[in-house]
Amino acid sequence: MHVVAPVMYIYLWIKKGPRGYIHTQDSLQILQIPIIYLLYTVLHGLAIKQWPYKFLDLTSAGFLLWTVSVAVIFGFGVFLISIFAKIDRKPLKIN
Repeated sequence: MHVVAPVMYIYLWIKKGPRGYIHTQDSLQILQIPIIYLLYTVLHGLAIKQWPYKFLDLTSAGFLLWTVSVAVIFGFGVFLISIFAKIDRKPLKIN
């Protein structure tokens, strides 16, 4: 899923779009699902003492390192949103 879903999203976005729907101001709305997943993962991980990814392991990394890791990941997400928003302003001609 970590390989197929991003590739399919980009393929479909190029094939069916761009349409001008992506705006940098909507970053928080676009990141709602990852934020909810992060909250769920932290609560679930603390409850069962298991983590799906080492970088999300709040107990072994420490709060400061965990916060930096999460900030970098979400910062990269906002960066990607801004790139897609700029590309999305002009229709691509791909047949």
